[in-house]
Amino acid sequence: MSIRFKAHSSRQQRKKILQFVKQVNNDFVLDLIKEEINENNKEENEEKDNDIDNVLDTLDNLNLKE
Repeated sequence: MSIRFKAHSSRQQRKKILQFVKQVNNDFVLDLIKEEINENNKEENEEKDNDIDNVLDTLDNLNLKE
């Protein structure tokens, strides 16, 4: 990404703009990371739920056989 500044913009203005852009970029990246973590957690929880269901089904089947 490139940012063009007007010739008359001050160094301080350019610095503030660049800091803002970096912060927005960091926030965006953090949001992406959080989203990925949440998605991974959701998948892990679904897998655990499936494992629990499988164990319960197996126990039910064993009880029926007895």
